[in-house]
Amino acid sequence: MIICVLSLLPAGCADQSPTETQQKSQPVYAYPGDVRLSVARINETKRALDDYPNADRAKAIIADGTITVDEMNEFDRTMAACLSKLGYDGQYDANGTFSMKRLNESDGTTDSTQALDECQTVTGYDVIRTLYSNAVRNPDDVDLGPYVVQCMIDIGAAPQGYTLDEYVMDSRNRTGPYATLDALQDTDPSNSQAQQIRECGYDPLHKADDIIGAPKR
Repeated sequence: MIICVLSLLPAGCADQSPTETQQKSQPVYAYPGDVRLSVARINETKRALDDYPNADRAKAIIADGTITVDEMNEFDRTMAACLSKLGYDGQYDANGTFSMKRLNESDGTTDSTQALDECQTVTGYDVIRTLYSNAVRNPDDVDLGPYVVQCMIDIGAAPQGYTLDEYVMDSRNRTGPYATLDALQDTDPSNSQAQQIRECGYDPLHKADDIIGAPKR
């Protein structure tokens, strides 16, 4: 059984539990570099992690205001090792899709949702990984809304004069550019306009090309 879920941002499915040596020898994921966090991001993340019962590692990572590539890779390995102990191989692929495969199909002791909760959610791993992605995509922590609007206009997905309020409404109701995106994804997901609309929403500053899972222009 393979369980796949989309995620923001690292690794394929193994047939057996990796040993500690194998985990340490796995290639480093393609993170683009260390990121410096704004004070606002640090404070917001600290407040969020207060609700996570096993987030000591996550809190330690942001304590100095920087998330390094080494810290991200080590957290990735810890998450993978945790899932392995619960009977799953779980990794992100180059498209940012997270897949879980039971290592032993006869082992039904741990539910996949429970395993994800224990290894990702309660540890704050998902918070740190999203925080890293956001810091790369938006290093100055600016409001991306106006940039998304301009990007939609530039690619022809929205008319001249398109406003931020219209964009907020369209993104909420799946109208405007998002209705176009939904229609294209049903018929031709690789369509270039669909890819451009996805990127406008995800990375309007075009900073995230080197993050695993980032849409490609």
